[in-house]
Amino acid sequence: KRSCKIIAACIVISAISHAHWSVKLRSNVYLRSWKLDTKATNEEKEIDGATLTLFQGGKQISQMTTSNGGEFTVMVPKDGEFYLTVSYPGCNTKRMAINTQNVPDNMTKDGFKPSFEITGGFIMVKPYPGINYSELSQDLIRVEYLPNKKAFDDTEAGTERGLGIVSKIYAA
Repeated sequence: KRSCKIIAACIVISAISHAHWSVKLRSNVYLRSWKLDTKATNEEKEIDGATLTLFQGGKQISQMTTSNGGEFTVMVPKDGEFYLTVSYPGCNTKRMAINTQNVPDNMTKDGFKPSFEITGGFIMVKPYPGINYSELSQDLIRVEYLPNKKAFDDTEAGTERGLGIVSKIYAA
């Protein structure tokens, strides 16, 4: 009888451990500064003190500040639609979407530990007068589970849209 209880407890603990996973989102935050001589040149450096805030449905889930040269790691819970904002004093806020839904059950077994690294990081820039930055309030990247890759990755449509927004602002 006692061994049956122990086995049942192990099964419950095993089921719970498989059920609780989150996406580990990693990257860096940089500050871009411009130098105007005979031409415009820019410099980017990793910054401490940028604020990252994770939201679900307008409700703040977590918040952190970058350290160690602008590095950050955010754990995004399973089964939801989230967005992450990145802000730094004097700079425009950036935003990205993360969807942790629609992961097949067979993928979430045996130590499922999904992650995604944002290549190139978030580049913060102080605004210039006369340029419209309002589109930065939209998602600049969208990360979700892609069945063909069996992993979390940025969606092509989300990335293209974000690049279009940034290119338009950069051209201005």
